[in-house]
Amino acid sequence: VSDQSFVLEYDNKDTGAKAGVFYQLRNSSRESNDIPLTAINSAASKQGSWSTKTVNLFFGRSWEAFQIKLEASFLTGDTGLVSTANESIKFDAYAVAAEVLFPAQEASKWEWAAKFGVASGDKASTTGVNEGYQMDRNYDVAMLLFNHRMGQADLLTTKIIHPDPSLNVGNSADDEAIGNAMYLAPSVAYKWSEKTDFKTTLIYAQLMSDPTLSSGTSKDLGTELDLELIYKPREKVTWSNQLGVLFPGSAWKDGSSNFDTDLNFGIATKAAITF
Repeated sequence: VSDQSFVLEYDNKDTGAKAGVFYQLRNSSRESNDIPLTAINSAASKQGSWSTKTVNLFFGRSWEAFQIKLEASFLTGDTGLVSTANESIKFDAYAVAAEVLFPAQEASKWEWAAKFGVASGDKASTTGVNEGYQMDRNYDVAMLLFNHRMGQADLLTTKIIHPDPSLNVGNSADDEAIGNAMYLAPSVAYKWSEKTDFKTTLIYAQLMSDPTLSSGTSKDLGTELDLELIYKPREKVTWSNQLGVLFPGSAWKDGSSNFDTDLNFGIATKAAITF
């Protein structure tokens, strides 16, 4: 397998402007093509090499009272798989992510921010093209949603990043990613004291496409409320305590499958040291 990456970046610290291009080529022989057969089409056969191209464009600008970041990514190429209809299965996927921040000003203890974006999803009706894009698993917009596997159907079309068949919703953790969805996540942080911050985030998400073709499928993934208490006992040491509650939308029922959709919640605590 051969991976080639090229990065061109502009970073002006005086004006707070950033821009750049990331370009990646990934190629393999037929023998070294490591894509799991069940990741895209369970009935497909591996008859060729992997050959894909990823292009990312990013932009950022910072002012004293406002900051914005924007990145778009496009994935195209050949998986090396052939469907039962003798079609070469190709990639044609995209994602866009944006962040805005209103930093706390000198006389204020409040900070406002928002994340929003989209990631295309694989359509069950197009057997020769995989439109599913999976964002990096380290990019989080919520504590539960897009972070932990949920539901009984692959609504987010992320099975390509879950090659181990022994892992599922019940025995895996923190291995999900954003895919086949649009999301909006506004947040507000309050500086409680010199060492303590409180942050709350509200996340709403919808499916981009119907991945199962189950009749009556909704696009509503639901709404999540995250609360976080951040304590900094000393410089470069952070202790975070989180509570996340997901009110699942009708999409998790998967239409006529009528799966259960119960309220989900999680509690987490973590510490970090910055060097």
